[in-house]
Amino acid sequence: MAGRRYQKSAATPRVLAALAGCLWASLAVTGAGAIENGVEPAADDAGARATVIVTAGKGSCSGLVYGDSFILTAGHCLLGRDFNAPIAPQALTVTYGRSLHPADAPTRQATALVVHENLISQFAAEVGDRNTAFENMPVNAEDIGLIRIAGTHPPGALGAALPTINNDYAVCCLARERAWPLVWMDVYGFGAAPKGEALHKARVSAAAPDMVRPGKEPNADQPYLPRQLLVTPEAPVDAPRPHPGGVCSGDSGGPAFFVTTSRSYALPDAPLKLVGGQPLAIGLVSHTVPPHATADAPAPDIPLCSPDFLLMRLDYYRDWIVAKAKQL
Repeated sequence: MAGRRYQKSAATPRVLAALAGCLWASLAVTGAGAIENGVEPAADDAGARATVIVTAGKGSCSGLVYGDSFILTAGHCLLGRDFNAPIAPQALTVTYGRSLHPADAPTRQATALVVHENLISQFAAEVGDRNTAFENMPVNAEDIGLIRIAGTHPPGALGAALPTINNDYAVCCLARERAWPLVWMDVYGFGAAPKGEALHKARVSAAAPDMVRPGKEPNADQPYLPRQLLVTPEAPVDAPRPHPGGVCSGDSGGPAFFVTTSRSYALPDAPLKLVGGQPLAIGLVSHTVPPHATADAPAPDIPLCSPDFLLMRLDYYRDWIVAKAKQL
């Protein structure tokens, strides 16, 4: 999947309006399919070992193994049905493994959790005001949460490395539309976990994001989004296009691991980048983006699986994650 940076253009108001009008329905955490056009990872796949299922009642999300006792996931996965308060930690179960079917799949109970301080107010602002300020729109929502488990992760689980601000897949100081280089990543998720389907992954790409700079906030007039990264199948018409991927309800919180950067749309045959033996996690799936409408093809209702989706950038949230882990 080739990527395009989010930018202000003639389509931007339509995209933002679509997000504002129907995003929250797409955040449902019940399972409905797996990563579209994905494949099941091998048993020793590093990304698979760092991916878990987070369940609360009948709903599920995916998550990322971090440190000895933590799970990172999308913040909306840790909120109640009305999105106005976090759920109780004891309601959460973390399952390690490739599906919910194996009777011997190791599990852990949550003992504490935290969602980003701004997320609930962003939900309230978006739902209550159709003229929401740009910084509170879904494309900028701070949709991240951290779970502390009882004890430590089971044998076989693999914690992920977090990127620094000065990393090898971001481009410094060029706040403008850009198609190169491409950042290739493997995205993992349990989109159908409540039914027991196996973990899937899809290799996708996006244009390299701008480096996160302290004090720099999202701006509707330039293509700089420090909090999120848009992944979309759009590409130049003369470029080879790999099979499009996509994410579904239940893939929220699924990690994206860095593979490589490239100036080619050809799917790279390369393993995940490891840092000290740990896969480098560069983002978490937040939500899908409704398809763009055109004169010939009006935008349909939000599909269960969508090729366009937004990743929460973990270089932006590294300091928040480290600080909250110490507090929990």
